[in-house]
Amino acid sequence: MRAPLKKGHLRLISVIDKPILALFPFLVALSFFYCPPSHAAIDNLVRENSIAVNLAAPSAIAIDSSGGIYVSESGKNRLLVFSPEGVYLNQLTGLDKPLGVAVGANGRIYVCNSGRKNVEVYGSGLNLLFRLGAGNGEFDLPVGVALGITGNIYVADAKASIVKVYLADGTYGFSFGGEGNDDGRFNYPTSISIDRITEDVIVSDLQVTLTGIRGARIQVFDKNGTFKRKFGSFGQGEGLLTKPVGTAVDTNGRIYVSDAYQHIVEVFDSGGAYIKTVYDASRPMRTPLGIAVDDSAGKLYVASLNSSTVEVYGSGAVSGSGTLTFSGSGGGGGCSVVGGSCSSSVSTAGYLLPLLGLVLYLKARRKPEKTN
Repeated sequence: MRAPLKKGHLRLISVIDKPILALFPFLVALSFFYCPPSHAAIDNLVRENSIAVNLAAPSAIAIDSSGGIYVSESGKNRLLVFSPEGVYLNQLTGLDKPLGVAVGANGRIYVCNSGRKNVEVYGSGLNLLFRLGAGNGEFDLPVGVALGITGNIYVADAKASIVKVYLADGTYGFSFGGEGNDDGRFNYPTSISIDRITEDVIVSDLQVTLTGIRGARIQVFDKNGTFKRKFGSFGQGEGLLTKPVGTAVDTNGRIYVSDAYQHIVEVFDSGGAYIKTVYDASRPMRTPLGIAVDDSAGKLYVASLNSSTVEVYGSGAVSGSGTLTFSGSGGGGGCSVVGGSCSSSVSTAGYLLPLLGLVLYLKARRKPEKTN
C-alpha cells in the first residue's frame, strides 16, 4: 500500500497542482479531446535497485564527480548523502524547505532553501561557506540551481519567473527571463540544468496555454542568457509534457525531463525531438521531481516523491561504468490538448477525478490549526 502524503509532500505538490482546482470544470470539458497516456519502457535502459534508506519525500538530486548522490528532502529540512552504490553516508540538517541542489567539481554543495529564500553553499565536509548574493531573501522561490563550466552559478526563481546568475564567489552577475509567455521569458520556471559540452542552459517552465492552463515548455539559452530555441508540446502521452518539473542533460546532449503529472521521464535529443520514455510499469514512479544523470556510470537518478525512493536506471554495464544507451525512434501514443482522435478503454475522467480528490485533500491539510 502506498504511504499517505506527509507534510513534506504538500508544498512540493502545490507547485504542481495549485492551478488545477479552479480550472477543474474546464479540464472536464477538455476530456472530450484528451486521451490517457501510453507508456513504453526505454530500450536498453535497465531499472536497478531503488535507493530508499532514510528517505521520506525526496525532492531533488545531484551527483558529484565521484558518483556520490545528494538528495534534498523539503519536508524534513535536510540533505542526505549516499555512496555511488546507494549506501547512506551522512546528512546535512538545519535547512529550510530545500528544493534544488547541485554539486561542483570542487566538492562544493549548492542548496536552494525555499523557506529562507536563499542558496547556501557548503564545503565537502557539509560546513557552510557562504550564501549567494545578499543571503536570506535574495530570491522569491529558488527551485533549481545549476553550475556552468566557467564557474557561473545559475538559479531558477520560480515565483519571480527569472534566472539569476552569480559568479563563483557568490556575487551577483546578471539575470535573464522575466514573467511572460514569449520566447526567452518564463511562467514559473521549475528546473534548470546545464549542457556540460555546449554550456547551454536548459529551463523548464509552465508556459500558459491559449486556454489559460499552465502548460509545459522547455527553453534553451546560451550561457549568457540569450534565447536559442524551445520545445515541448502540452498534453499527455509519448513526447508530450503535462507538468515538467525536472531536467538533466547527458554528454550526448540528450535532455531528460521528469513529468510529475504523468509519472514518467521523457528523453529528447538536443534539438528537442522526442526519443523515448523512461518508465517501468511493474514499479512506476510516483510524482517524479528532481533528476540527475551520471554519465561515467551510465545511470539516471529520479527523485520519486510519493514512493519515498530515488529510482535508478542504468545501461546494464558492468563494474559501475558505461553510458546511457537506447535505440529506436519515438512514436505516438498520446493526444495534445488541442484535440484529436484516439482510442482508449479508460476515460480521461479516470485521471482527472483522482487528481481532484488529491487537490481537495491537500487544501484540507493546508487549513491552519485552531489555537486556544
